[in-house]
Amino acid sequence: MRKSIFVLMVVTVVAVAPARALAANVTITKVGFVPSAVTINQGDSVTWANADTASHQVVSDKAGFASPILKTGETYSFTFKTAGRFAYHDALDKKLKGTIVVQAAPAPPQSVTLAASTLKVVYGGSVTLSGGVSSKQAGEKVTVLAQKFGESPFATLATVTTGDGGTWSYAAKPTIRTEYQARWKSASSSTAAIGVRPLVSFRVITGGRFSTRVLAARSFAGRYVQLQRRSSLGQWVIVKRVRLSASSAAIFRATLPHGTSSLRIALSVNQAGPGYLAGISRTIVYHRA
Repeated sequence: MRKSIFVLMVVTVVAVAPARALAANVTITKVGFVPSAVTINQGDSVTWANADTASHQVVSDKAGFASPILKTGETYSFTFKTAGRFAYHDALDKKLKGTIVVQAAPAPPQSVTLAASTLKVVYGGSVTLSGGVSSKQAGEKVTVLAQKFGESPFATLATVTTGDGGTWSYAAKPTIRTEYQARWKSASSSTAAIGVRPLVSFRVITGGRFSTRVLAARSFAGRYVQLQRRSSLGQWVIVKRVRLSASSAAIFRATLPHGTSSLRIALSVNQAGPGYLAGISRTIVYHRA
C-alpha cells in the first residue's frame, strides 16, 4: 500500500509541473496528461501518446485541432504555428485538461549589407555602393558612412532609401583612400575600402616635347614621374624621370628611337604618397621619323 501511494504522489507532482521543450511529448494516462502544462516555441510540435488502457481524444477549440480517437499505444501530433496560450481537453473524459504555451519566434537579427562595384578608382571617378536590408522592405532609411585616409571616426556621408526588396545604392566619389560602411537601425555592414589612383594626364606638344600633370586631393609638387616606353618584349622601361612643378605639372623633352613608340607616364606608389595608389596615364603611340 505504501509503495502504491508513493508512486501516485510522484505521478501527481509530474503532472502539474510545467515543461519547456523545442518539441514536446505528452503522455495520456488514466489520471491526466503528463505533463499537463508545456511550453514550446512557435513552429514546434506536440505529440500525445496514449499510455492508458482506455481510449482518448485530444481536442483544442482555440488551437483548432482534434485528434482521432486514440487507442492504447497510438499517438497524435500537432504543430503550433501561432503564439499564445492554448487550452485543450480530452473529448472522451472532459475532466482531463492541459495547456500548451507557445512562445513567439524571436525576431530575426537585423542586418544590412554593402558591396562596391570596384575597389580602385581614378581621382575624379565614382564607385557604386549597394546592398540590402534583412527586412527586404522598401522605404527603409540606410545611412552611408565614410572614413577618409587619416581621419577618424566614420562620418555620415548620405542617407538613402531602400527600393523593392529592401535594396539600396549610392554613387560615391572618393578623393583619397576611403572606407565605407552602411548602417540600418541597430545593424552595421562590413566595410569596403576603395583605393584611389591620382589622375595622370599625358600629351604630345610639338618638336619632341611632352606634357604631364598629376591631380588628386593634394599637391605633388617636387615629386617625380616616369616616362615609360613599352619594349619589344611588352615590358615598360623607364626612359626618363621628370620632376613636377609647383602646379604638379611638367613639360619636358625625351630622346626616343626612330620609329613608333608606345609611351605612358607612371607615378609610383612611393611618389604618390600615403593614401594613394600608383598612377598611370593613358598610352600614347608616338612616331619619330
